[in-house]
Amino acid sequence: MSNSNERIKNFIKYYIEKEPNPDYAVLITGCWGAGKTYFVKKCLAGNVPEGKDIFDKFDWLTECEKYTIIYVSLYGITDRKDIEYKIQNTLFPYLSSKDIDYLPDAMSLIQNLSDITTKIDVDSSDNGKIDDSLVFFTADFIEGIKKGQKKLAIVFDDLERSDVPPLELLGCLNGYVERLHVPCILIADKDKWEEPQEDSKYQKTSHSLQKTKEKIVGKEFLIQTSFDEVWTKWNESGYLQKQAKVWEVIKNFSNDICNIMHVTGINNYRALKHCLSDFGLFIEGIEEEFLSNEEFNKLLVCDFFSHQYSYYLGAFAASDIGQSNSWERAFAKVNHKRMNLTDEELEEKYPLLPYERFEKDYADVKRLSNTYTIDNYAQKWTQIWEAWFSKNYVDPERLNDLIRNSMWFDLRDDYYLNKMYDWFMLDDESGQKAMNAFENALKSKKITSPTSIMCLCDRLYWLAQRNVFVEDYAAFCQKMEN
Repeated sequence: MSNSNERIKNFIKYYIEKEPNPDYAVLITGCWGAGKTYFVKKCLAGNVPEGKDIFDKFDWLTECEKYTIIYVSLYGITDRKDIEYKIQNTLFPYLSSKDIDYLPDAMSLIQNLSDITTKIDVDSSDNGKIDDSLVFFTADFIEGIKKGQKKLAIVFDDLERSDVPPLELLGCLNGYVERLHVPCILIADKDKWEEPQEDSKYQKTSHSLQKTKEKIVGKEFLIQTSFDEVWTKWNESGYLQKQAKVWEVIKNFSNDICNIMHVTGINNYRALKHCLSDFGLFIEGIEEEFLSNEEFNKLLVCDFFSHQYSYYLGAFAASDIGQSNSWERAFAKVNHKRMNLTDEELEEKYPLLPYERFEKDYADVKRLSNTYTIDNYAQKWTQIWEAWFSKNYVDPERLNDLIRNSMWFDLRDDYYLNKMYDWFMLDDESGQKAMNAFENALKSKKITSPTSIMCLCDRLYWLAQRNVFVEDYAAFCQKMEN
């Protein structure tokens, strides 16, 4: 955990346990998918039993080690009554039917629960005793609170996803903060939460959203979680290994996936989780032998995750894939003086389309769809992605045929043999592969054209005379004759 996040964790603990309770709320912000809810849950959960999944299956109310947490998602709420209903619904399973003729309102339930959690901190005297006739909750529930000496707090999540205007929403939440004096932790998407605040600056009312926020929110923190922290946590928890086939393919390419996220400038770990799941679906029909080639796997992982992650962030739609106005832009660029267009006007009239922007952003990331080998191979992968995002499915036979007929498998020697014509431009590794392909072609008599053989041999002799190869010229000539 970063030092910044560690300070947030320590403050949350101080905030909930402080006596008397502060009359303000704490706001936790961060980008969508940055792990805000998970971070808060992790802070409050404490030590959980071995193997317990606190992300998917965890009861905030009863399973936190030191706290009684009422968790409320504000997603989709339309008024104050929706908030009350959610609180009532959370507490209902723990209400005692004895002596309760009606369902108390949310404020009454939280006040009652607050009284219970406050009294358990009092020393064992008469003042610390709880009158059973004055409580709404079951004996077992209260016993769990007393045993753990658990402090009460409320977590209001998804503030920006509420349908209640922000100013009115903060007014609703203020009742729990100032009237009940219960610690309240608010969680919100940073960008979406700040949008209405920016608008409120131009309102000519004295009671703006910004002023209301300053009154209610005493502390505000920004969650900043690094890729390495998240990946390590997923790895150690076994999350990454849940899909064995996916893990076998991606386990050596975490840096590449990190770089893909870095290109966008957005660390959306929720979107990354979806990408991991989707990758499992995509490779489900790929033959095992094709997923044993690390060079191919790296290009596949980079191509898939750059596309899928950008798609989740809204960089392009399925219908945008392969679309380009490059020809119109190039023609206009050549003729822009005759068209009386400045460079700025030209860019405005012929802007990059969404998929063109995507390809520009990821131009430096080596992928299948920008690896130009033979027979329009890159374009064929672009067509694969178009099918995948349009139908969420690619025919396995089509996919396996495309992979098989590539430079990494059946056409490997053909690809590198063609590279022999430009051998002096290759790096050492590719140059050796090209030489091996040429030697194999000669031995297997795959090259039957006398012109091709003479042309390639002539190039090799020319290079040997200039001491390019390990062997001296005489040894090279002897090798060729043999």
